[in-house]
Amino acid sequence: MQADPLYLMKKAAWRGWIHALSWLRRHRAYPG
Repeated sequence: MQADPLYLMKKAAWRGWIHALSWLRRHRAYPG
């Protein structure tokens, strides 16, 4: 089965979004 480029892009975008949310949460945990 050939990989679907759209599926791969969605997967990468979702992973990047989760990473961004975790990054914001971690940095907002410390005031300042």
